[in-house]
Amino acid sequence: MFKAVVVLTLLFTNSFAEGFYKKGVFVALEKVDEQNKVIHYKDTKGTSYNVSNGLILKTLSDYTPKYFETQYGLKKLKSYGDVIYFEVDDVSNVLPLCQRIYENEAVKYVQPSFVKKVHFNTIKFETFKKTSHPLQRRIISQANENTKEMLDSENTVNYYKYYDDVFRYEDESFWHLYNKGGFITQAYYQGEYYDVLSKKDVDTNALEVIDSGITGKGIKVVVVDSAFELTHPDLSFSDSYNFYLHNHDITPNTTADFHGTAVAGVIGAHRGNNYATMGVAPDAYLIGFNGLFEIEDDVIFSQSYIDIFYKALELNADIVNCSWTTVGSVDEASEDAINTFVQETRDGKGGFVVFSSGNEGSTSLLSEAALESVISVGAIEADGSRSLYSNYGNKLDLVAPSNFVSIDLNGENGFSENEMGFVAGTSFAAPVVSSVIALILESNPDLTREQLLEVLYSTTKKVGDTLYAYNIEESLLNTRYSKSKTHGYGLVDAKSAVEKAKLYQSVEHNNSNEKSPLLDNLKEGWNLVSTDRDIIDMSLFDDVEIIWSYVDGEWRGFSSKLTYAKVLRQEEKLLTSLKSGSAIWVYKGDL
Repeated sequence: MFKAVVVLTLLFTNSFAEGFYKKGVFVALEKVDEQNKVIHYKDTKGTSYNVSNGLILKTLSDYTPKYFETQYGLKKLKSYGDVIYFEVDDVSNVLPLCQRIYENEAVKYVQPSFVKKVHFNTIKFETFKKTSHPLQRRIISQANENTKEMLDSENTVNYYKYYDDVFRYEDESFWHLYNKGGFITQAYYQGEYYDVLSKKDVDTNALEVIDSGITGKGIKVVVVDSAFELTHPDLSFSDSYNFYLHNHDITPNTTADFHGTAVAGVIGAHRGNNYATMGVAPDAYLIGFNGLFEIEDDVIFSQSYIDIFYKALELNADIVNCSWTTVGSVDEASEDAINTFVQETRDGKGGFVVFSSGNEGSTSLLSEAALESVISVGAIEADGSRSLYSNYGNKLDLVAPSNFVSIDLNGENGFSENEMGFVAGTSFAAPVVSSVIALILESNPDLTREQLLEVLYSTTKKVGDTLYAYNIEESLLNTRYSKSKTHGYGLVDAKSAVEKAKLYQSVEHNNSNEKSPLLDNLKEGWNLVSTDRDIIDMSLFDDVEIIWSYVDGEWRGFSSKLTYAKVLRQEEKLLTSLKSGSAIWVYKGDL
């Protein structure tokens, strides 16, 4: 069987005769060298490709692995439905086989199992020890010991309520949970520290959600990283797996391998145990995957990468957090694995893959963070400004705090001599967003992926000295929510998101196009009516000119007409939902 393929109309020399197809386009490669059964190639732009003797394909027909073994001399290693891994005896035959199979068989893709480098998206902790501003214990009045209030008499988090050691420290250490403003933090960029004056409410509002009893219970969060301290007193893991050793041992193999433990602590560090910190979703179901790299051997094979997302799908996980990036572009098989997880997990309701944006201070996002199916997260400081190292651009989705305290390895191992310390980098902003998603899902587990994204993006805080613009040309979602190149849709707001998520009654109810009778007898001009139910789908009002309602002390409006909608979004006055019993002014006809 032959297929139509797209071949770039470039004049290649004989040295670029080999290659493979990526999304239907032939990528011509030139061999550079070979080491340890891995061939190093480069393309016409100088981009490097390291090819192993593995081959990965996805069929579009009823092929069996035996067919490819017989026809092409391959050896099957593993399969996930239509995705099959093969081994090739001679690594020099991998590219010719990829080309032959793609041009002659019904496959979505066929490619080598590439060998890639992996980068942590964290600041070097060797230099990021706050020597001039070490952790300072607060003196807490004994009179506050028995209070049940969230805040104490100093308007800071009451340690005795949450009973976690971090809350004995200065406000700088936990501002991602609650930021009262007015205190100095130290930010870091290119070897230099600079002071930042914190601003009130530049936080996730997560403490109020936790205080209400929503803590991420029952939500499966996969943390993909280097290793995790299984015996850490502030963490609990389930269903964890080591994709290097093919067992359940995900413990660090060196005393410096702190990264995964610190990232997991941002999400799920226990509360109420008088130890270390409290996570943003302290009761989330944590799953640790050591699947990509060792601390001293930071390489990944495409087939191991794909295993991660199919294993997460097998566990029916809700969220996958990735505080790292691979070097170079994402290969087609890896992107397909991410998309498959996002579409099929949670029994078909869809899941969430969260990637950190990267720490190069670049105006474009790193490979995975730029994918459409991924939620990309940049970092901000306690005044709402972009962390200067944080990558940004049109494809950035959200921002979240970094530069706060998380847990470390026990004893003197890790990045600090203590069991906790300051962490910085987009590595630690990403798990904040993963945590907020977990809180939203606990509040309403029936939400589809599309509904949750609508909740998440429509309830953000518009922080930072940046322009949030409504630009219909830029992206589909941006026709509904204002966006900034440096801050995406804004800072995640757990409280507002959870409140809105609770308004969704069920998947069936909210997918209904049933028309409410409140619009049946409108006269021309202004009408005062009251909603008869919670309204999430604002398209109900598409046939009227504009509506207004007084919400939380201010007038907010909604209109499907572009002229009004653009102004409402730019002024942050857009109604995105209405509670039952809301009084609304509706204008019928042309204004």
